[in-house]
Amino acid sequence: KISDLVFYHRTLETTKALGVFINSIELHMSGKVATAEFDYEYMHSPGWKKVNTDSFVNHALAIEGVEAAYFLREIDREVTRVSLRAKHGFDVNALAGVYGGGGHAKAAGATIKAPLAEAKEILLKETAKTLG
Repeated sequence: KISDLVFYHRTLETTKALGVFINSIELHMSGKVATAEFDYEYMHSPGWKKVNTDSFVNHALAIEGVEAAYFLREIDREVTRVSLRAKHGFDVNALAGVYGGGGHAKAAGATIKAPLAEAKEILLKETAKTLG
């Protein structure tokens, strides 16, 4: 019963949103970093209240060769929330801390006061300082 609730219980809207998430994945820094995103329009589309995106970022992190994955959600025209996940040797908590966020070394979150495209660029530039 518990496994059914965990693995086989999600709304149709969440399943469709997962497809949008997967289609938005991009690889950066020789495939070490994956980003995926939902823009403002998608975040405010009909049915959005029934969407649970909590585990989405893990799908990007599961890609072979990816060390860190970022899920960017433009919640306002000038505000982007980011979920960050990492595998070995990369501390996303430190990265989130640059933007006033936090969590722990392998899972963290932050809010960047910038539109989606700018927030992604800022985040990737900061990541490049660490990953090179």
